[in-house]
Amino acid sequence: MFLRQSVWANGGDFNDPLLFWYAKGVAELMTRPLSDKTSWRFLAAIHGEDFSNNTATSFWQQYLYYSPGEPLPSKAEQNAFWNQCQHQSWYFLPWHRGYLISLESIVRDAIVKLGGPSDWALPYWDYSNPNPTSRDLPPAFIVTTLPDGSPNPLFIKQRYGSSVNPPTLPLPVQDVSLKNLNIIPYVGTGGGSPGFGGPKTAFHHGGGYSGGLESLPHNIVHVDVGQENSGGPGLMADPDLAGLDPIFYLHHANIDRLWAFWLSLGEGRANPSDQSWLQGPISRRFIMPMPNGQDWVYAPKDVLATEQLGYRYDPLDNGDIVPPSSKNTRLEQFGLKALVAPTILSAETPSQTELLGANEAAISLNSAQHSLVKLDKRMMQRSARGFKTTLLAESGSREPDRFFLNLESIRANREGLSVDVHLLVDGQEVKLAPLGLFGIKNASRQDLAHGGAGLTIVLDVTDELDRLQLNQGIENLSEIEVKLTPRNTNTAGADLSIERISLYRQQ
Repeated sequence: MFLRQSVWANGGDFNDPLLFWYAKGVAELMTRPLSDKTSWRFLAAIHGEDFSNNTATSFWQQYLYYSPGEPLPSKAEQNAFWNQCQHQSWYFLPWHRGYLISLESIVRDAIVKLGGPSDWALPYWDYSNPNPTSRDLPPAFIVTTLPDGSPNPLFIKQRYGSSVNPPTLPLPVQDVSLKNLNIIPYVGTGGGSPGFGGPKTAFHHGGGYSGGLESLPHNIVHVDVGQENSGGPGLMADPDLAGLDPIFYLHHANIDRLWAFWLSLGEGRANPSDQSWLQGPISRRFIMPMPNGQDWVYAPKDVLATEQLGYRYDPLDNGDIVPPSSKNTRLEQFGLKALVAPTILSAETPSQTELLGANEAAISLNSAQHSLVKLDKRMMQRSARGFKTTLLAESGSREPDRFFLNLESIRANREGLSVDVHLLVDGQEVKLAPLGLFGIKNASRQDLAHGGAGLTIVLDVTDELDRLQLNQGIENLSEIEVKLTPRNTNTAGADLSIERISLYRQQ
């Protein structure tokens, strides 16, 4: 059984053999040609690449990861393996689990051939640990040389985020919140909860709305680490480049760990039993290279438990703090008893959603903007009655309705963008989860499969509506104000926009 440990278990530097041998293995893979399925660049292209169909605007080429005319894999291999990552999809978690197994196995094979340990396993970057140092980029990814003076392959020049060399700031604490581990259903509902694992899709390379774990902390950490400069995006900020950065795989090992941790919390948390999830997409199968020369074709049913795949996390719960679920707190503040035996939703339980209102026009985000979400009076009165229905129930067997702010069809022409969101309600300005717009460039392209629909981000604003209901009631609430502040200093050329902001109630 391989043990995946925290990158910080032994200081996060090259005194830890785990990181020293990771660097040695990565360096070996980087020497292999792009046509080799076990090369660093081939493995990165499995997640995404931008040169096979459009080299004129290729950052792979600009950053010298691809040279025109160099030997490529066959077109059949490119079509089978490359540009395969699943995002904004219920396949997001199982696809990436299989991807990590492939990468880890190939790196381990290289390490063993270099004389390294046969029990090496991929570490994880546990940035949500309460120790503030955990939010820094580990030192092994910052220094430019290995202990012997040779170049450090874990240091990436095109890594422009805040936690780079020199490390000026850690990841913002709100960007590594684990509050989305409180989402119970795995599958999302349009307009309402995004689900823990995302919406039901076919094979889906990106575009639409992310599941809870993908949205936070996954997406925003990608953007925080990669960001951008005048020359283009940092590798981690762009799905077509992210697999080139060695920190990518430690980030995703942590996301994989959090999936396993979420399941361990119980209370109805479960993977889907829907055969269309278990068997994977029909239109295109998930396939990975392995070090023995064989290709591994897999589906979600094959990657449900880490132990069955030969590895586990040590520890699974690494001091992570999951904000307490607000369900019982909500019932108590409305004068109801806490749920003794709460109603458990299945992983696929559909919930009814209703549109309560929306803003009136698209928003251009060249700078900070405010937008008013106009609310339908009849729908708000119905929502207020929903609170009262719960209060009149004989027992607290049902939680009051929840409320979700949808930021729909967010578009831009470049990566590395993030936005802070505040809700102005009842005279108070409340900071919501940040928008990490990972994958927005391709999601906005009209020539790709999703037709330029952009990204949609769903934020739970139940606590804010609860406070209003308690203080003054919501039946006469006619509007809510949303403040949007791009973190980037210059978004003028990004064409960053939001088509609509809407508020939904979910029963």
